[in-house]
Amino acid sequence: MLLPFCSVSIMFSIFVNRQEQSPCYKVTLPKQCERMTLIMNINKKIAYIGVFTAVALIFSYIERLLPLNTIIPGIKPGIANIAIIIVLNKLGYKDALLVNITRICISALLFGSFTAFIIALFGGILSTSAMGIFAKTKLALLTVSIIGSIAHIFGQVMISSILLNTFNIFYMLPIYIFASVITGLITGLIAKQVLKVLV
Repeated sequence: MLLPFCSVSIMFSIFVNRQEQSPCYKVTLPKQCERMTLIMNINKKIAYIGVFTAVALIFSYIERLLPLNTIIPGIKPGIANIAIIIVLNKLGYKDALLVNITRICISALLFGSFTAFIIALFGGILSTSAMGIFAKTKLALLTVSIIGSIAHIFGQVMISSILLNTFNIFYMLPIYIFASVITGLITGLIAKQVLKVLV
């Protein structure tokens, strides 16, 4: 009973040894694995970008429904920045910038005006760039989030003063910065919790 089993085992061992000694086995299989891994990584990256662009866009719409802007003009909770922080940590600066610019463009087309688009675009680019720079310094995520929030409002105030041809808006900057610290802390805390459960 054992003879057929032994014969098959010996033949299989010889076949495997020959395959391992073959240059095709050593070269083709790793290349196939690398290709499959690359495709999987690309698909995962595309999925992340698509999902978090949609999430950021939804958050932008929710921000418009909140009454904070009527209390202090220009104040927003910045919840769309949660998605940007997550993409920055998972994929890097370039993809975070792509998601933010895409979100701003679509949001402007759906809900805003050209002036609002310019202000949001300038603030978004400055915010994402600041977070991308300071994220490389290994600062805590909450600190990076607060820096991004401050950079965002500073960029918006600066471009608004140019478009409106007045510097009076800078008198509101201390209030805006104080609000940015609070909103940056909140968005950073939420993003930190979400990152813990993401794969």
